[in-house]
Amino acid sequence: MKIPLIIITAVLVISSKAVAQVVNHYYLDPQSVVEISKFRSCAGHHYGYDQTFINLGLYEVETDPTETNRSMKHYFAPLDSFRTSGSNNTLPLHAPFDGTIYRVTDEGHDSGFVNKQVWIQSAASPDIFAIIFHVNLLDVFPNYWNDYPAEYWSYHGDDDTDFDRRTVSSGEVIGYADLRGTISDIAILKKISDSEYHYVSYFDETVMTEKVFATYRQHGLTARDDMIISREYRNSHPLPEDCWDSRREEDWRSLATRDDNAASDSVFRLSLEEPIDGQTHTGVSNLRGWAVASSGITKIEILVDGAYVYDAPYGGSRPDVGGAFPDISRSSNSGYSLAYNYSVLSAGEHTITAIAHSELGATKRKTNTFTVVKFPSSDFISDPNAVDLDTASCSVKDDEILVIDSIIDDSIYDLTLKWRTAEQGFEIIEVR
Repeated sequence: MKIPLIIITAVLVISSKAVAQVVNHYYLDPQSVVEISKFRSCAGHHYGYDQTFINLGLYEVETDPTETNRSMKHYFAPLDSFRTSGSNNTLPLHAPFDGTIYRVTDEGHDSGFVNKQVWIQSAASPDIFAIIFHVNLLDVFPNYWNDYPAEYWSYHGDDDTDFDRRTVSSGEVIGYADLRGTISDIAILKKISDSEYHYVSYFDETVMTEKVFATYRQHGLTARDDMIISREYRNSHPLPEDCWDSRREEDWRSLATRDDNAASDSVFRLSLEEPIDGQTHTGVSNLRGWAVASSGITKIEILVDGAYVYDAPYGGSRPDVGGAFPDISRSSNSGYSLAYNYSVLSAGEHTITAIAHSELGATKRKTNTFTVVKFPSSDFISDPNAVDLDTASCSVKDDEILVIDSIIDDSIYDLTLKWRTAEQGFEIIEVR
């Protein structure tokens, strides 16, 4: 059977325009952003076609010569509370899709600080790369990888051999925005052929899923075109050569900020049950709580002393919460919990914060302050013979036990243990 040529042609046309929506998680939480620069604007610095790269035979850049004197990426300006901190470890950056670290190279030298430019190649569409700038990259990933050739990049570094992995999962924290003298930015590069690459907007409908863009709608963006200046318009309205030295308000789009009390969910509750606020913790214990929202919970982030550490597993059985919120779907499976070694923290006062994210993009946070006591010899006592109570004595009072002259790691300590209802057991609250 012969297939008509017109049908074959139609299939080819449809396939060539197939949507490859790979960005299925924001790379930087819009809740932490005050404004974003537009694609093809004059924000930051010129980032488009550069004949220098083409002459060197490096085609992993914009290859369209009409895309010059414009910024083919987006700058994300964090809230003032982040920017004034000048921190490089408080604002988490997420992998926007499942993929592999393709390139890691040094940058940020003009600001006086060294950070990383990180390329992630999409697993679903290997022709698409996310380039995230000014990253304080986590140590599990390579420090240098597939770096720019040394002959024209003075900061070239040989491939790092000391790393755990190059693969990343969508939404995984890969590091933190380095806000020491700069802000955060992202570019999306699409490979057309071995010698042709084009930048496309992070917000482009062929790149970002509608579910992710919906989180930006929650912050005032009504359409993707709000963030994209078309090539036709920019070519007919070229930027002045000196525009890079000044701020132009038309190059930026402000986001509507939302506080925890402005959530759209009719019901949104978050509890952090352990660590217990105001109490003392030591050793390996629980970090747990629950969260419910009318629209559903997408994740629970955990911060220790203000810095993101990981997402807590969510969906544990909580029939008590289900009974309290019978009209909320899956409220009976609303728990989050994990084991946490409090002794990895220094002795003294600390905070743990849980941040719940709802399906509507709203957040709630709960912070508990607690005190850590620990044995000075080790963060984790692994020797089963390290504890000797043969010569110890004890006394009891109310819900506390005092153990005198206990031998731990060949040192003598007096210990106070207290009954914890939340933990259903005794916990060391004093080491002296």
